[in-house]
Amino acid sequence: MESRGNVQLTASNRRQRIRHSHLLLLAMVAMLVSDAGCQPAGTSYRSEIQSDKPTDRIRAIYKAGERRDPKAVALLVDRLEDEDEGVRLFAFMALEKITGERFDYDYASPPPRRATAVSRWRAYVKERFAAAGTPTQSHSDASSGEVLAAP
Repeated sequence: MESRGNVQLTASNRRQRIRHSHLLLLAMVAMLVSDAGCQPAGTSYRSEIQSDKPTDRIRAIYKAGERRDPKAVALLVDRLEDEDEGVRLFAFMALEKITGERFDYDYASPPPRRATAVSRWRAYVKERFAAAGTPTQSHSDASSGEVLAAP
């Protein structure tokens, strides 16, 4: 076991950190070599959060986070349940950047544990944005891309 400060890293923790680093690197490479600048004028990156391609979803999620886009929050919460681990990681990072919240979410946790954290995220979105009188969007109709207005 390796010791870092007061934290001891097990082999499992080291593997998870390595996997995390690899996912970040792969996603960044995918964004650099993709056709990021080739969207027609007026096309919202929010619609790409729902893309069939994980690299497109990651690129759009990254943009939402960089722009700190509160209108993308509900879509990003949906992506916390994505089948692609990299998409889940980037969705969480964008949500944290936009909201400052974590809700004990771990993109690499087993589905039941992730579901508990996602429930907290959904309650936060409902409370934070609906309480401000702004429209929210249900999980099942999140394809429009226009989700939340700033509170």
